[in-house]
Amino acid sequence: MNRHQRRRQEKTARKGTANRPGREINGHLEAAVRFSQSGDLKQAAEALETVLHADPDNFDATIGLANIHATWGDMEAAIPLFEKVAAICPGEAEAHFNLGRALSEIGRLDDAVASYQKALAIKPDLIDAHHKIGNALKKLGRLDEALASYHREVALNPNSVAEHNNLGTTLQKLGRLDEALASYDRALAGDPDISIVHSNKGSLLLERGRLDEALASYERALASNPDSSITDYHLGILLQKLGRPEDALVSFERALASDLNSPESLDCLYALGRYDDFYKRLEESIEADGTNIGIAALSGYVSNQLDRENPHPFCKNPLDCIRVGKIGCSVSDIKELSNSLVEELLQVKTNWEPYEVTTISGYQTPGNIFANPQGSLAKLDRIIKSEIQSYHSEYKSMKCSFMDFWPGEIRLSGWFVRLLGGGHQRAHIHRSGWLSGVVYLKLPEAPIGDDGCIEFSLNGYDHPLLNDDYPRTMHRPQKGQIVLFPSSLFHRTVPIKADEERMCVSFDLHPA
Repeated sequence: MNRHQRRRQEKTARKGTANRPGREINGHLEAAVRFSQSGDLKQAAEALETVLHADPDNFDATIGLANIHATWGDMEAAIPLFEKVAAICPGEAEAHFNLGRALSEIGRLDDAVASYQKALAIKPDLIDAHHKIGNALKKLGRLDEALASYHREVALNPNSVAEHNNLGTTLQKLGRLDEALASYDRALAGDPDISIVHSNKGSLLLERGRLDEALASYERALASNPDSSITDYHLGILLQKLGRPEDALVSFERALASDLNSPESLDCLYALGRYDDFYKRLEESIEADGTNIGIAALSGYVSNQLDRENPHPFCKNPLDCIRVGKIGCSVSDIKELSNSLVEELLQVKTNWEPYEVTTISGYQTPGNIFANPQGSLAKLDRIIKSEIQSYHSEYKSMKCSFMDFWPGEIRLSGWFVRLLGGGHQRAHIHRSGWLSGVVYLKLPEAPIGDDGCIEFSLNGYDHPLLNDDYPRTMHRPQKGQIVLFPSSLFHRTVPIKADEERMCVSFDLHPA
């Protein structure tokens, strides 16, 4: 109990001896404690609500009820109570920390960071706050700040296995792979049997192409935790790269269990030539969810390769659903907006060849640049949303899940990509999107051949190729163009041969 709680309790006790309402309040508080200790949180909450009805600023009742709602996972009810606690005790680090935790739970990460920062301003050595703020900053894509938080936590607790692991994952996302590997090794020196660190180390080694060492790390991770689905999943990806689809299928089946909404097992069945099993599993998946982007893309490709009708209802002919527009009504408008966007976006933090993305020889922003758009980016946000509405109007008569389940709200996530000479993006889809798009801000002025073009096709991710005559189309982008297409459509950038830059904003419309 902190000093504010003690003072509050003493004050309440003094009031209780002086008058009946005070005694009743104490009685309800004592009842709440008894109910909480016996596990009857509902009765405890009712007792605390009775106290707050009589004494709205009662500290013990406020913090007690806040904690009960947090235990129930009802953060919408808990947060106003935690805010009241922080207002009552603005100098208590724990009050701000508890508010930060509740805000984090409902995804209000910027607000959570602000609360954690208040807690740390009061108590700089609050280890849990450094940990939580690091996690929140990492989710926000503010990786350098997250890294600084983890470093501060390690300085306070140098033997923390968890924090060396957090350092490793953050450094890996920043592309600082040697430092990340050293952090994983320091974590394993503290606990050589911790599964998640072996798994993370395996992913790093896989990224570096050290496949045999990655295999050893994954096997060590599973030896420590045989039920780790995330390790089995990544082991499956590694086994695919090693040309062992049958073993990969076993790993994916263990990892995904009854999950019918993942294309990895389907991919292995196709690679093994088990086509009847492929379509049986595909049918089950469609019945469970006919809008899965990854499975829709795989279904279209495999059906083309096997010369069969594509059974997936999402978007059977995505190449027919590419729409090209402009971000301005005139050449001068387009030039002015494009140039101002480039000027603003070049000031935003970017990462070189970020981890787990397809950008090669280029930079990409972390996080979502449309989370709180300002200036020219706010104008682009409005233009994109208008173009998305026009796209829907143009294609809404199509009979497919893509249109039937069109998101009712336009929620965007976006990122800025800057490719240098030799830069490109490998063929990929946007599995978390619904509709995807790209706005071109700067392009090579003297392109060589198709360099800098965007190619759309049914093929990607190194799926086995039976017939290389699969559908594809090439688009030569122009400055100020906005290109929209279904998120299930594979696309890649042809490498830039000229020693020039290519800048664009890519984005997704989120599913409902």
